[in-house]
Amino acid sequence: IACYCAAAHAFVICAPTTIHADTGEVCNVQSYQRRMWCRCEQLCHVLRKGTGTMWCATTEDDCRRLGELDSEWLMSVLRVFEGDVTDEGDYLSIVLPILGLYAELYALELKRRAQAVPWQSSPAAAAEAALCQVGSEERRAQTLQLVLNEIRGAKRGEIFPPKLRMSAQRLPQLPLR
Repeated sequence: IACYCAAAHAFVICAPTTIHADTGEVCNVQSYQRRMWCRCEQLCHVLRKGTGTMWCATTEDDCRRLGELDSEWLMSVLRVFEGDVTDEGDYLSIVLPILGLYAELYALELKRRAQAVPWQSSPAAAAEAALCQVGSEERRAQTLQLVLNEIRGAKRGEIFPPKLRMSAQRLPQLPLR
């Protein structure tokens, strides 16, 4: 899921207000935003593509481009490991993809600094903009810079490394050699 969301040319959130068939709880944009897997999908897309190719549909008639998202939304996405899960083991399955995307973000920042040119001038960004033809590379650069600043400014453990809320009995059993 993480790789697909990072590579997708567009990201559409379908989150109409409805009642969950099994639990009877209300499902909507807010419940979508609380779930770890949903945060992971969004973060993977944002770190690779920015927010210009993201859409949110809440009814048949309401599908809006997310574009510049408010900071509260972005902060919840950045805190992907604080999202709700059904199986606590799921936290472990996203550590490597998220670490890889964070590393890629830092590598882009180091490359940008070394070249001392704006992000939108890089060959990779130009190729990506040509493929997507949606959104602004300047906006993508601003979003990624905001993410990078938030990661740097966060207290240790606030965003990364993740605080995994796993009980001992839920840890996967590893074969002993």
